[in-house]
Amino acid sequence: MATKTKLGPGDVIPTPVSRQAIDRSVPCQKDQCMVYEAFMDLVKEHELPVRRVKVTNHGLIFDIYGRRILVVFDTKTCDRIYNYDELYTKTRSMEKARASVKPFVTRLMVESNTAVPEARPMTESARATLAQWRKDHPRPDKNRSAKRSGRRKISI
Repeated sequence: MATKTKLGPGDVIPTPVSRQAIDRSVPCQKDQCMVYEAFMDLVKEHELPVRRVKVTNHGLIFDIYGRRILVVFDTKTCDRIYNYDELYTKTRSMEKARASVKPFVTRLMVESNTAVPEARPMTESARATLAQWRKDHPRPDKNRSAKRSGRRKISI
């Protein structure tokens, strides 16, 4: 049974970014960002049932209690991440980049809270029908679509 989440647009999730999260992060890698590492520490600490955490350029998307939450970073956090990545690209030194960031608390601002669509499992009869349809309707090859529309394939 899903519990209702109290997170709504405009709410803020304060997330402490520790030295360990900074040391585990990899500069210029979106999926190993220091804020992602700190968020995962927060999830483990409070034993939250968070699923499918995805990092975007501006924040995080995660599922909790049957809801999909989109949070964005605050401006100071964006600046810190940018400077961290920029120092790494200039010096190619992870140690210097990590040393340039001190532990801080980021503010993850909730932008949207939507229901996660749930797909029912496919029945055996539906699978058999789909398999039969695929046999009866083979995929057209790529060049047939160009011939049908009257376009010519030009090779240089």
